[in-house]
Amino acid sequence: MNVCTLSGNIGRDAELRHTASGDAVAGWSLAVSTGSRDKPETMWVDCVIYGKRAESLAQYMVKGTKIVASGRLTQRSYTTKAGEARTGLQLSVDQVEFTSRRESSERPSERPAAAQREKSSDPFDGFEDELPF
Repeated sequence: MNVCTLSGNIGRDAELRHTASGDAVAGWSLAVSTGSRDKPETMWVDCVIYGKRAESLAQYMVKGTKIVASGRLTQRSYTTKAGEARTGLQLSVDQVEFTSRRESSERPSERPAAAQREKSSDPFDGFEDELPF
């Protein structure tokens, strides 16, 4: 059984295209952290999703968004524009879960309220550094 679940940040905005038969295909890259705190490493995985889900999700798959994607993992071979043979990982996505939103994707009216909540959430805000007793 080939089932893979990856968590990471979208590395490039999704590209929506249509095949010759008219089927929708959306593709993006996913940056997955694989190293340790002392030696961070990133594995890049190309993700694709098909059909109506591709059409509806492509607009939300923007660079920097953190997602969890599940599907079938395959290794594919391709040739670069320079003529070099390469291989890469590709995840044919069945399920996507958004785990965070980019700040820039928030509506401008939501930003001040969020900033206000962050300021007022400190219970010691307004107290001086010295204790009164």
